[in-house]
Amino acid sequence: AHRVAGRITAVFDHAQDLGYIQQHGAAGLTRVLLPRKTKKPMASIPPEQAGELLRAIDDYDEPVTRLGLWLLAYTFVRVGELRGMRRDEFKEDGAIWVVPPMRVKGDEDKKLPHVVPMSRQARAIVKELKELTGEKMLVLDSPARPGHALSENTFLFALYRLGYRSKMTAHGFRALASSVLNEHS
Repeated sequence: AHRVAGRITAVFDHAQDLGYIQQHGAAGLTRVLLPRKTKKPMASIPPEQAGELLRAIDDYDEPVTRLGLWLLAYTFVRVGELRGMRRDEFKEDGAIWVVPPMRVKGDEDKKLPHVVPMSRQARAIVKELKELTGEKMLVLDSPARPGHALSENTFLFALYRLGYRSKMTAHGFRALASSVLNEHS
């Protein structure tokens, strides 16, 4: 609505500037629209601090959460996708993880599975998680509530405990990866 109102106003302003009209009713059009929602970016550390964060994660005491944070760092997926990671979603001997459309963010009508290539390191983490959680279907099975995924806030609170409150969020791994990849492309 704001974009259309801006275009309408620009056309009438141009006509007024050329003297075709004295005034126009579109002058206050954007005033009646609801204000635009501004998205606050998720907190993410600068790329030069990534090594320090990863060393801190290595020292985190709860193994499932620690390995989940490592998977966020290696895969750049959304937290909801990772929390629901299931063993039956791996293809090609674990080299590919296919996140089903129901867990992928996006337009409900156009959702496709999210195909995530798994690095050697990410596959090793999944293998280590299997040793910790056994044959349970969820890769990141909650130590506090077996049979359930880790809670939404598990990774956030872990980052807080590591000293990254308001500096880094779980989603910040995606932002960090985007920054690094766009700088080096």
